[in-house]
Amino acid sequence: MTQTTTEAGERDSLGFAGAAIFNFVFMIFINAHEAWRPWLEGIVTASFKDVLWAVNLGFVLQIFGNLILSVSSPRPLRGLTELVCSVGALAGAVVFYRVFPLELSRFGDSAQTLGHTLAFVGVAASAMAIL
Repeated sequence: MTQTTTEAGERDSLGFAGAAIFNFVFMIFINAHEAWRPWLEGIVTASFKDVLWAVNLGFVLQIFGNLILSVSSPRPLRGLTELVCSVGALAGAVVFYRVFPLELSRFGDSAQTLGHTLAFVGVAASAMAIL
């Protein structure tokens, strides 16, 4: 049995709407860092607040992009939305890498280096998504 384009479009719309809701909830959680940061005392540093603007920018772009695509997702609009979201993700990744609000040395000598490396991989992946 084949799927009609209407059924596929409805499935895509629900997927985009679900992604928007997930990103919104996760953004609220991240911004409530004063509530959850004490649980991670010594790991997440006070400089975490310095990366929030960039992380929030990425989330807001993702949320609005997914909401727009949940209503209409022609190929050119989808491509533009993916580009704008990737630029937002790159900004967030670069700020996170530069500030690096984590103190991972308590997990071993190489943990801090590994964390920085993973943050750099995030920057590189975001840059490649734009290209």
